[in-house]
Amino acid sequence: DVLRLMIQSMEELGLKKSASTLRKESQVFEETEQITRFKSNILTGEWDLVLDSLSILQIENPMDKTLLLWCIHRHRYLELVETSDHSGALVVLREELMPLLDSISAVDDQRDNIDYKQAVKQLSMLLILNDIESMKKIANWPGIQNGARKQLLSQIHKYVSPSVMLPPGRMGALLDQAITAQHEKCLYHNPSTHSAPSLLEDHTCKRNIIPSQKTKCLPTQSDEVWCLEFSHNGNFLASGSKDSCISIWNCNPNEKEKIGTIVKTFSLEHGEGLHKLCWSVNDKSILGCTANQVILCFVETGEIINVLDANPQTKRIQSVGWCADGQGFICGGLGQYLTQYTLTGNEIRNWNIANIVDIDTHTSSNIAVAICQQGKINIVR
Repeated sequence: DVLRLMIQSMEELGLKKSASTLRKESQVFEETEQITRFKSNILTGEWDLVLDSLSILQIENPMDKTLLLWCIHRHRYLELVETSDHSGALVVLREELMPLLDSISAVDDQRDNIDYKQAVKQLSMLLILNDIESMKKIANWPGIQNGARKQLLSQIHKYVSPSVMLPPGRMGALLDQAITAQHEKCLYHNPSTHSAPSLLEDHTCKRNIIPSQKTKCLPTQSDEVWCLEFSHNGNFLASGSKDSCISIWNCNPNEKEKIGTIVKTFSLEHGEGLHKLCWSVNDKSILGCTANQVILCFVETGEIINVLDANPQTKRIQSVGWCADGQGFICGGLGQYLTQYTLTGNEIRNWNIANIVDIDTHTSSNIAVAICQQGKINIVR
């Protein structure tokens, strides 16, 4: 097996003379001559020869063989449509693809997450299109000149035993698996410290890349600290306390003498303790929530705005998160809804998700994730 993979890898790297030499010296071949001809016939479009030689693939499962035939005849059909041979395409559709549909439907008409009945309808609609590019787009098909036959060969591999026909790029796949396995075994693995993995030695990350020593203790001038949140640029750390005070700490590595100093402090006149802080994408403002209100703090000016007060419908506020455009926020708590608001506190819309414990938002893709007490993770857009 190792020699077969080595020969295949050499061929894929373009080292054809080296592959030929290894075959000659070892008397090992990555595949039989019949399989080589089968692949060649696919790449050259010799479909009669391809269909006549399917037995060499040694496919035992009848459904796998049916699906393999589907892939081949679908490809033939699309080639005929691309070359404007509509009469030939119609013959393939009626005499090859539609009979296969009956066989597939008898077992499972949505195997591989494909609705084959709908697929036949879509294929038949391609005959009335005059634009070849539209046909390719609808069929999700690159075309004869853009690797469609290689794509077909890749699909065929799904139904053929690897011992009969080696999957492409198998050596590379095994090496990737080996690297991944080493990373998973690495106790202190940190991807950011490695530009490229090496195959020349076993991977290991040194323990000293994990922070293990206290370098500074930040003395707070308030009550218990309940939450912390770094700014996106890493230059600031915001802390929220039991007495509803927000402190902004300097953590800029380029200002070592100022690290640990307080840049700004915000104090709420009323509140039950800050339990969630959330920086805006540009790090110019912070959202914070207590059990009964959401506040917006502007870091540069020191201005603080009470954006939202809890009402009987929302009950206790648990968490907040910024919207992707920075012009609003998502809020949820122990009430009935997860709600989106403007920065002035006007409701935009809500989702029927009750008893929310925490929220996080993906500001680049406009996705919010809410965890609720029922043990569910809800994803909303």
